[in-house]
Parts: sequence; structure tokens; C-alpha cells
Amino acid sequence: MASRPVSNVLGGASLALLTACAPTPSAEDTLDLAARANDIELTQTLAGRTIVSENTRYEIGEDGILSGTSDGLAVFATWTIENGAWCRNVIEPDLLAGRECQSLFLTSDTMTVTRENGQIVTYSFE
Repeated sequence: MASRPVSNVLGGASLALLTACAPTPSAEDTLDLAARANDIELTQTLAGRTIVSENTRYEIGEDGILSGTSDGLAVFATWTIENGAWCRNVIEPDLLAGRECQSLFLTSDTMTVTRENGQIVTYSFE
């Protein structure tokens, strides 16, 4: 008896069986995947850029480091994008130290954040 590939023996039933066994993603899982994809896209958009405002100039490092000056103070921080928000954890100076996630709005020329206290700051890209 000649051997036949399994796909010929089972025919279309194998595909239907495999498809029926595959878990269907929930709406929550689908939204979570979309949010993560958006976070990755935002991260790629900001990484390596320089932002400036009146008295502030920051380098947004591709390595997650944020460094620069604000009101004459040297600033060292880390940054991430989480659920579409700009999250930064200032390490130095002590005066500005702490973690905060800020809502984020981007245009081709600007980055606008809304701080947890409601203050809106717009930076220009250099």
C-alpha cells in the first residue's frame, strides 16, 4: 500500500479541526495588542529626537535615557511610552525627581504633554 501524506488522508477536516482548536482572541486581548503596537510606534518616533521649550532642552535617547537641561538644571531621567502616555522617571536633580506619566499628543513639529497636575507643555522638535 502506498503511503499518502496525512493532509490527503484527512483532507479539509484537518484544517477545520486545527482552526476550531485555536483560541479566539478576546476584545481585550485585541486592544492590548493594538496598544502595544501603538507604544512601539510612538517609541520609534521619539527615540533619538531632541525636544525644546522655553527653558528646556532634552535629548530623547534610543536607549531609554532622557538627558538635558531644564531651567538651568542638568536633568537625567529614563523614559518609556506606556499605553500611549509619555512616562519619565527623573533621577537627577532631586528637585525634579520622580516618575510621572503624561498624556501625549504629537504633530510633525511638536510634542505636547499634559502633566498629572494639568499643566500643558509643548516642545518643538529640533
